[in-house]
Amino acid sequence: GCEAVALATGGEADFRQQLADAGSIDLVILDLNMPDFDGLAAMRVLRDAGFTGQVAIASGESAAVLRSASQLARLFGLRLAGVISKPIRAGEIEALIARASAAQSAQVAPEELAAFSAFKHIVPVFQPKINAATGEVFGAEALMRVVLEDGSAQSPLDHIDRLTAAGELGEAS
Repeated sequence: GCEAVALATGGEADFRQQLADAGSIDLVILDLNMPDFDGLAAMRVLRDAGFTGQVAIASGESAAVLRSASQLARLFGLRLAGVISKPIRAGEIEALIARASAAQSAQVAPEELAAFSAFKHIVPVFQPKINAATGEVFGAEALMRVVLEDGSAQSPLDHIDRLTAAGELGEAS
């Protein structure tokens, strides 16, 4: 759930002020098309501010534009919580917040980072590629996952900034 919600409607200056006043923000949901200040500019502000929370994109833009914006968020080092296409359907925001909250609480402790560089807990997971028209499997892709002590799995991308800062990427980079 949410403890507080803030809305920045006054352009870049208001957005920067909201960031400064809030202290710790876990999730920013932004639209790519906002009056006086678009979502791409907001992502630049978040990057420049060293924002460590998560970002979600809610927009009516095409799928190709949403993919590009998602890539930009990742290139900026932002943690992308998800993308919601407009019009937003009931429950989508709640589901997004729940996923972001779960990801936030699943952060790995700094003392666990050293194990990642030795590849002790990073494993490949194979995901089938399925032809949507025929339902046939036509290949697979390998995804790397960090397996935590409790058996749960996470993407290494969730920890890339901390791994880099700790100098623990080594051969994995």
